[in-house]
Amino acid sequence: MAIERGARQKAGMTAKAEAVIREHGWTPLVPYPGALEPWPSLCGVCGQECRPTFAKIQERGQDRCAPCSKQALSMRWLAEESGRAVADLVRSGWEPLGDYPGVHKGWKALHLACGQIRYPRLAEVRAGEVCCSACNGSVRVSDDEAEEFMRSAHFKPLEPYPGSQVPWLCQCLRCGSTVKPRFTTVRKGGGCLACSKVTAAVTRRANFSLQAETEMRAVGLEPLEPCPGTLARWKSRHLACGRVVFPVHHLAKYGRGVCRQCSGSPLVEPHEAVARLTVLGFKSLEPYPGRLQALWRMQCITCDTVVTKALQGAGGCRRCRPFGTNHGLPALVYLLHHPRWGAVKVGITNMGTTRLADHRRDGWLVIRTQYFELGADAYDVEQAVLHRLRNEMGIPPFLDAGQMRYGGATETADADLIAPLKLWSLVCQARDEIDSEAA
Repeated sequence: MAIERGARQKAGMTAKAEAVIREHGWTPLVPYPGALEPWPSLCGVCGQECRPTFAKIQERGQDRCAPCSKQALSMRWLAEESGRAVADLVRSGWEPLGDYPGVHKGWKALHLACGQIRYPRLAEVRAGEVCCSACNGSVRVSDDEAEEFMRSAHFKPLEPYPGSQVPWLCQCLRCGSTVKPRFTTVRKGGGCLACSKVTAAVTRRANFSLQAETEMRAVGLEPLEPCPGTLARWKSRHLACGRVVFPVHHLAKYGRGVCRQCSGSPLVEPHEAVARLTVLGFKSLEPYPGRLQALWRMQCITCDTVVTKALQGAGGCRRCRPFGTNHGLPALVYLLHHPRWGAVKVGITNMGTTRLADHRRDGWLVIRTQYFELGADAYDVEQAVLHRLRNEMGIPPFLDAGQMRYGGATETADADLIAPLKLWSLVCQARDEIDSEAA
């Protein structure tokens, strides 16, 4: 009985809801879903499908969809503003010939001063602008007059005259670009967009050059050539000492890098650089590049090995120096694992040294070794593996110098991040790549 009574109540509520929504002009498309649920229905004004809720229809008396409500509000506002708009238009010398369309839309009207029918905008009329082309001198020109004017403005028309406000396909006679200027824009003094960009860039560059020269002179530098750019070296003369210097404008304008001779860090002269090279055991194969950081091709005096490296931070020949791995003798690439520390290490050593025995005393286990006839090849393999660990895989050094009594902390890695056999596979891959390059 309770179920039947509930069904009858629901049916009665549905019928009542449908009756209410139809009274407000809606046509329901589905059964009553609930008071707060969207109810697909047809608007009684425009006939479009929308989804109002029964609560809004019953409480607020909603009888149309949102677009219809906005349109009705707009029409009501236009009707209220129509009287004031007509008065403003008549006061400016126009006679309305149609209904008020809005402040920014063309309104059909008769200009009493010349008797022409035009479509002025009320906003322009209220601003005091003359919206009649017959009175303000903007009468439509003929096609021949328009083409002649465009040629005088350095444009060659590529199609018939489309109208004053329509983009006109033309060719710029100055730069040859195909552009689409409007006739009214050109008549007001406009030109080619491509030419204007070039002109703006030249002006910008000239203004920057003047500003840069002013900033260089403010720190005691006299430019000896045009500005090459804010990050390029600029040949200048330091007025304090008279030397020719090559500062960078971006730093010099803040007083940095003006003159190294005067700042206490003088430049290295060519004969001084050659003397440093001789002390290191090398001889020059090309002129000094001028900077300690620049690459310089040199040859070892002892073993005639040719290398290319910067003089700054350079050491002796790797093949001849008495310490470290000798690159001219046979060597091993080894892989170590420390179970207690959870670390792995890759390194190189010459044959017959105590390097591996020293590491064993610290608890390292030798996992793999690879023999090379030249220590230079072993060094290349080691550097290739370390490059992939640090730069490609992002694995940093795991141990510090205090934990490594015999050095090599920078060659360690966390065994949890890369297993020993995985690290050895990188060694084998680097070895194969070097062998293929040598072949």
